[in-house]
Amino acid sequence: MHILTYKPEDIPFHLSSFGKFLRTGRNFENLEPHLGMCQALYRKYIHLITPRIIFTTCKITNIDHALMRIDLAGNISFKGKGIYKLLRGSESVIAYCFTLGPALDEEISKVQKSSIYEAFILDAIASTIISGIQDLFIEEVEKLPEAGNTSVTKRFSPGYAGWELKEQRQLYELLEPGTIGVVLTEDHVLLPTKSVTGVYGIYKSNIDSPWQSFIM
Repeated sequence: MHILTYKPEDIPFHLSSFGKFLRTGRNFENLEPHLGMCQALYRKYIHLITPRIIFTTCKITNIDHALMRIDLAGNISFKGKGIYKLLRGSESVIAYCFTLGPALDEEISKVQKSSIYEAFILDAIASTIISGIQDLFIEEVEKLPEAGNTSVTKRFSPGYAGWELKEQRQLYELLEPGTIGVVLTEDHVLLPTKSVTGVYGIYKSNIDSPWQSFIM
């Protein structure tokens, strides 16, 4: 198991991602009116963010094609159409959990009481930072010894494209992210809310990416 920490100011902040979370589309003119507030809130609250990552690498021990189930070492299994199609050509899995910590969650709840708009912008800022952490993390993944002479799939998380949210329980048991302050509710929701789990598949570079055949 590995744990990484980052300084908030070192995490890339992409306006394209910010626009996506604001749901303004790709038109910069729609995003521009919100940039002043974005900059002000970012500067005001950036000190509340404590980015941490916990991750591990596991060998795939069995793939049950009939049940669309991926079995890992340690009696952990992932089941579902989406995760099966992603990982069926992989040899190993990199499982991760990112979090921004609890302080920003608490501040968003406070801000919402006085300004729904500012809370909405602040929430989009936090989501953009999570996206930036993912960019940094893939750079770390590519440095791992087990990633040598291999390729990495796109990331995938429970709750998306044929991988049920309840599968988050499997990732939580594998990673034990309580060590970085993340808990899982009975409804399979991560707290703090600006936390995310997911996986990458590691496959041989001389074969086509499993993701290329990912058709929902």
